[in-house]
Amino acid sequence: YLKQCNSYQSKETFLATLHRHFLFEKYHSLPGMCALTMYCVAHISCYEAAASIHSYLFRQQKNQDFVYFATFIVGLILIRLSGSIWNWLSEERYVGVKFDMHNKLRLRDIDARFLRWIKNRPMLRSWI
Repeated sequence: YLKQCNSYQSKETFLATLHRHFLFEKYHSLPGMCALTMYCVAHISCYEAAASIHSYLFRQQKNQDFVYFATFIVGLILIRLSGSIWNWLSEERYVGVKFDMHNKLRLRDIDARFLRWIKNRPMLRSWI
C-alpha cells in the first residue's frame, strides 16, 4: 500500500499538486482568515466608538490623568464582576477559582450571585 501511495505521489503533476494545495487553503484557511479579518475590523470599530464617546464625555475634565485612572479601575471592576479576569489564570488556578466561587455561591455571597446572574446572560457578558 505504501508503495502505491509513493508511486501515486511521484506520478502527480506539479499543477495537480498545486491545485490540491490551493483547494485545501481555499476550503480550510481562507474562511478562518476572513473571520479573523472581520473580527479585527469589528474590534477596531468598537474601540474607536468607545474612545470617541469617552473623549466626548470627559472633554471638559481638567485632570485627564484622573479620568484615565478611573477608567482603568472601572474596567478592572467590570472584568472581575463578569468573571473574565479568570481567563488569564493557569488551568490549575482556574479550577481553584471555580471551586471557591461554588462555595461562595452556597454561602450566598453577593459577588457569586452577581457572577451567576451575568453568566446566565451571555449577551451582556460579551458586552462587558
